[in-house]
Amino acid sequence: MDLLELIASPAFAFLISILTALSIYLFGKMIAPPFKPNKDKVAPYACGEYFPPRIIPMRILFFQYAVLFLIFDITSIIVIFSMGVPFLDPLRLNIIYLVSLYILIALLALYVSIRRLKHGVY
Repeated sequence: MDLLELIASPAFAFLISILTALSIYLFGKMIAPPFKPNKDKVAPYACGEYFPPRIIPMRILFFQYAVLFLIFDITSIIVIFSMGVPFLDPLRLNIIYLVSLYILIALLALYVSIRRLKHGVY
């Protein structure tokens, strides 16, 4: 690998971008005045009035949707990264992945619909 290929590689560009961002951050930290926190600086601005923080209960329904989103997100990442496996037929493997993904989505949509009907959300 000669010097031109090394400079044109994506890894070198990534390294240069990280070093540039780090140098900008460190330069800004050097020239910025020191941060002296006090009660008024770290308080949220609300027209000069003090509002005590309220505790808002989190519904478990949103947590279930977050878990479903996480499952779909991880599944899509696994499908994307496993499409380049060299020892399997790519076309057959892609069809298997897509069909299994559609079945998973259909089953989860059916599960959510049944739960919503049972609890009277619709």
